[in-house]
Amino acid sequence: MPYVRLPVASRGDIEAAAELRWAALEAAKPELGPAVALQRRLIALVIDLKQTIEHGPFPRLSLPGKYVQAKLVRGVPALAGEPLPLPVPLLGSWPAMAEVVDGHRTLRCSFCAAGWELSTYACIYCQESADGFVTAAPDEERKDRRVEVCSGCGAYLKTIDATELSPFPLLAIGDLETMDLDVAAMDHGYTRPAMKDFRVRL
Repeated sequence: MPYVRLPVASRGDIEAAAELRWAALEAAKPELGPAVALQRRLIALVIDLKQTIEHGPFPRLSLPGKYVQAKLVRGVPALAGEPLPLPVPLLGSWPAMAEVVDGHRTLRCSFCAAGWELSTYACIYCQESADGFVTAAPDEERKDRRVEVCSGCGAYLKTIDATELSPFPLLAIGDLETMDLDVAAMDHGYTRPAMKDFRVRL
């Protein structure tokens, strides 16, 4: 499960790209105005936090680096004590979507927008790769926007073709822009699996 290097963009470039996409989204779907307003505030906070982290001193890990590495190699999230089948190893989050750039399918974390590729083309939740796993384009005129659905586990993943991977934190806008794919999948009975429960059990 190799991680993928994401494009680096300046704060100004990110904010300009975000504003263009939000304006287009609000023009196409005015009913999403409140969601866009909330996302504007949240992404501004995330960009501020990103700047602070990138230009501040590095945090000190309480777990020595060799132990963090050992956990990640075994597929155990660095911030939790349980192995996960496939979500982002660091956070344990399922992907928000997959972006396909030049034929490479890159899964993107719904929390941090990290990108990673898999060596197999199968359901990301249960690894079904036979007839029960299909990819469909709900809109025949937009085959660049698809939904991967699995009858084995009943889950779905949005997949979009892109010219380049979305820089952090613009993936959240892409998730909002593709809500019609969520609706199409849910209308056919598919769901996104619940997040893994990380509570410590005594």
